[in-house]
Amino acid sequence: MKFSLIVPVHNKEGCLERCLASLSKLNSSYEVIIVDDASTDQSNKIAGEYVKKYKYYKLVELKSNKGAGAVRNIGVKHAKGDYLVFIDSDDWYQPNALTSLENIIDINNNPELIIHSYNCYANNKLLYGPQKQIENNPGLYNGKDLFNFSSQGLINPAPWNKVYKTEFWRDNNFSFAEGINHEDVAVAAYFMSKVTTAIISEQRLYNYVMNTDSGTYQVDRERIISIFRANKHLRMLFYNDDALSDIQGLDLMLNRTLFRSLAFSFKSKREYCDDANLRIWTDVFTAALDEYAVPKRFLVAYKPARLFIALLDAELRNREMNHLVMPVFGKNMTAAIVKLCKSKIFYKVIKRVGLNY
Repeated sequence: MKFSLIVPVHNKEGCLERCLASLSKLNSSYEVIIVDDASTDQSNKIAGEYVKKYKYYKLVELKSNKGAGAVRNIGVKHAKGDYLVFIDSDDWYQPNALTSLENIIDINNNPELIIHSYNCYANNKLLYGPQKQIENNPGLYNGKDLFNFSSQGLINPAPWNKVYKTEFWRDNNFSFAEGINHEDVAVAAYFMSKVTTAIISEQRLYNYVMNTDSGTYQVDRERIISIFRANKHLRMLFYNDDALSDIQGLDLMLNRTLFRSLAFSFKSKREYCDDANLRIWTDVFTAALDEYAVPKRFLVAYKPARLFIALLDAELRNREMNHLVMPVFGKNMTAAIVKLCKSKIFYKVIKRVGLNY
């Protein structure tokens, strides 16, 4: 069997049908492993109907909610395919996806990892199509290359545009982080840094739905803190691996990853935030800086940190609220950061990474 398609499900009755239907139309040797994370809606019933209809669909039912990381790990344990494919139940696959992946695998002598492009939808509209970071860099790469791409923020950490060789996954005892949100950010850069052969493909094989009703876009103290926890988990994976702990630029990459995650999280939430929720965001951020010992010098010296501070500062000023950064850095340093953020060079950085300020 070539592919194991792993679909975590938790209360997704509104979109699960579309996801599972798209997986029934693929041309290849594969199985679909649906892991129901103790859903309380009709998700389990919908999944069960597909299991009855298609012999290559399997349903794993969990009695208690375990979270996305644990659910994906359970799916991997049941996998029998040569390659692992992770699919979110909000999303759907292109009809030619597995055929294209199989061709990539055969042509490139069974690579350990394939990273492919994708479409992104919001409110049933195509938000953006071409993923320039991926589509401009197709080819054969190794772990060092992917580490450098991760350091530059050129690869989305999500698991759904990556296909891992099962043998490679199990030989390295990989597993998603459990018990925290942002479980993909907590492991992706480490997983990619371990490969010896990876293919980046410009083909858009996946349709990702940016769901503004999901937890990703709601303000919640635990989800904000989990960005720091995920980064700490990623940090420990690298530090505890003798082959990677001394890699040049490691701390820079880890700190950049943290602030890119913060900037993405805040940017996605700010238009949905009232003033009270914005205060929650800023309070949690300032407390977490101290709790997780983020070096203050990094906040001034490196572009991702300045970008995030600029986004936060702009929103606070637009709402005529007190500056977040003043109690953290002091008035003089705050003024220096804001001045730096307004420089022409900084605007070029913002344009390059695709964020508007």
